[in-house]
Amino acid sequence: MYDLPVTELIARLPTHWVRTYVRMFESGRVQSRPQARFVNAHGECCLVAALVGAATAGDVVRSSAWEQFRGTALEELSRRFESRRLAGQEFYEECLLALAVRRGARMEVAIA
Repeated sequence: MYDLPVTELIARLPTHWVRTYVRMFESGRVQSRPQARFVNAHGECCLVAALVGAATAGDVVRSSAWEQFRGTALEELSRRFESRRLAGQEFYEECLLALAVRRGARMEVAIA
């Protein structure tokens, strides 16, 4: 999983998480300087907290994301974000592309 492109990791995430990240990023809630905190004192979120729309660190550990964190695409994305190998802006752009692809796939199914 460590060598998978971001697009493939995003493909493993539920659509509602991807949409939530886009909303959180657009509202300025994603940390510009990643740190090992889910939500900092300024209300800025790490990647995982943004995916689940967390207002507090407690929201993260009570979420379905936390239950499936270890050894998953979510953990890999989080590690890349914290180590600055993946920027919030880059992830945002990849999420937008993933949502467009998913929308296109749904439209094809509806037409068929």
